[in-house]
Amino acid sequence: MAGSLVMAAGIPAVFQQHNFDMIIIGYVIMRLALVTQWIRVAKHDPLRKVTAYRYAIGIVLVQFILVRCSF
Repeated sequence: MAGSLVMAAGIPAVFQQHNFDMIIIGYVIMRLALVTQWIRVAKHDPLRKVTAYRYAIGIVLVQFILVRCSF
């Protein structure tokens, strides 16, 4: 929810100044929340632990690439 609020706060800057910084920050916040959920899955579901960690690591790597290319 916090990521959505940060994104919403950045909308005026997008339309007025073409500045996407707040949108990207909000998106990263939402993705980090998703990573924590995958880590929780890995912790509580031994059968799917490897898959859950793989998803979490993949999301972090893609986010890192997105942020590197955006700023």
